[in-house]
Amino acid sequence: MKLESLNPLERIIYIAEQQSQGVPLDSFCILATTTVQPFTTVAPGDIQARLIHLLGPILTLEAFAEAIGNKLRATGQVYLLGDQAVWGIAGQNDPPDHSWKMHLETLACAGLIFRFPVALKFGYKDPLLTQVRSNSWGKAAFEHFDLHHHAGFHTLVTRLEAVLEAHSEHYIELVRACQNPRRPLDIDRIQALNRRVPVPIVT
Repeated sequence: MKLESLNPLERIIYIAEQQSQGVPLDSFCILATTTVQPFTTVAPGDIQARLIHLLGPILTLEAFAEAIGNKLRATGQVYLLGDQAVWGIAGQNDPPDHSWKMHLETLACAGLIFRFPVALKFGYKDPLLTQVRSNSWGKAAFEHFDLHHHAGFHTLVTRLEAVLEAHSEHYIELVRACQNPRRPLDIDRIQALNRRVPVPIVT
């Protein structure tokens, strides 16, 4: 059985188990090459702490999604612009390092988040700039492992809601500019607005 044949919840539990034995994250970015035994979504107790650590970015992304839903209703799917944005709203001050990017890439390969190069229509030139959000499997993991009861989750939602509210005019304009059906998009305005808001986004 290949790791790619497991569902995302099974994948992240397997990865947590392997990490607890010292296997580095980059071993899991090519899912098809990793052979595993039959698996379930019941995580052994001794790897729970590792699992919660692995799912940390999903807690952050789910908090962001909840804040967006509460403060910018009817906007559709909103992505954080760049790994740095995920790192920043998680409360980390230093620039993200390789291990953080590998962490996000592992979650993407496991099927728990969307993380890919930012769409060309937004006009960004940096080939390493990503757009990132949780997906339905990420939300399932968030609920399955009861992360909404994590001590920091509601505090983070409240903090993000305050950020969105304080810059609501810019965020509303930014979402409209990103979702404008007319092409090409006004990329100068989109990028200017993203420089003015504390948490950059695209849709």
